[in-house]
Amino acid sequence: MMKNALVYFFLLVIFLVIDSQEVSAVSAVKYIPVAINDQIIHFPDAIPVVQDQTTYVPVRFFSDFIPATLSVIKPGVISLKSKGKSLILYTSQNEIHFSNGQKMKIKLFVQDGRTYAPIRSLSEYFGFQVHYLSEGPIVRLVNTETITERQLFLEMNESKIISFYQKANQDQRPKVYLTFDDGPNPGIKDILDILKNKKAKATFFMIEPQMRSYPNDVRRLVAEGHYPALHSVSHNKQQLYGGKPYAVATEMLKTRKTLYDLTGVKSMLTRVPYGSKPYMVKSFRDELARYQFKMWDWDIDTLDWENQSNPQQIYTNMKAGFQQERNGNKSIVILFHINKGTVEALPEIIDYIYAQGFQCAAYDPSEHFVVNFWGDARL
Repeated sequence: MMKNALVYFFLLVIFLVIDSQEVSAVSAVKYIPVAINDQIIHFPDAIPVVQDQTTYVPVRFFSDFIPATLSVIKPGVISLKSKGKSLILYTSQNEIHFSNGQKMKIKLFVQDGRTYAPIRSLSEYFGFQVHYLSEGPIVRLVNTETITERQLFLEMNESKIISFYQKANQDQRPKVYLTFDDGPNPGIKDILDILKNKKAKATFFMIEPQMRSYPNDVRRLVAEGHYPALHSVSHNKQQLYGGKPYAVATEMLKTRKTLYDLTGVKSMLTRVPYGSKPYMVKSFRDELARYQFKMWDWDIDTLDWENQSNPQQIYTNMKAGFQQERNGNKSIVILFHINKGTVEALPEIIDYIYAQGFQCAAYDPSEHFVVNFWGDARL
């Protein structure tokens, strides 16, 4: 029964996994359940993900099950202590420092406001063996000899494993990216409230002085799973494009530093003021690429900046653009600004997007795709 049920289910989701002993090739698994000994861990609002054949866990929740004491030393620096051992995660440096003096370069990232780290690096240091059970697939951490045998463990947890994958893969709808320029400003609180109420995610392209003026709003949008992106310091056409080609990159570097100081997030996504054409000629784009920045323009301009007193027109513009851009599972990037008209139109806009069978997603660096008017694949 166990075998038949799993074969049927995984024919639907189609993927491969690795076993830690056999080191076979991984796959397209994006999420994977985790168990400690015989217990499958429940993560309240973030789950383990698989990237580049490595399983990553949300550190805050995972620490509860080790168990370990977690402390945030400062943004981007997290300490874990358990049974006389400790380690420190440095998100921006992609490093783990162990209390025995060892250091390890390893990928760390923030997703939906949660810091993720490789499960093997955390677990083995705190005394767990890590097993990838391809029959699940599931990651099982073991630190005691009195555990259920492998096959019996899988049979006992069959329904929980299947339920995990059903929930993890239930939202396969194509994505719309709601993007908001020129903030933060006082109206961002209303935007964030609407997004929270509608269970929608968004991407905010922020101006550096505005971030310094509204730091709590910047922290809030990150904590609520939205993506913080960069929109320059000056927002001045002459200062950005009227001089040296490195001017844009220089402003984005400063904006990124302020964002990191506030949140611990090292964002690489930029949007240049007024759009990339005609201003971002190759020499300017070369500078952005040199610092490994990405650059997004948009598919739909709602023209909300000139319709601040006419929310119905903003909605109409969005709907017309959506109908034109809609093409199968193609993702769509929509440009907004944070103003009164957009706040009033946004609930109806999100309802329309949902009714068309799409979801509202935040930018994900691991799923970057090209959206710039030059078609520059580097950005």
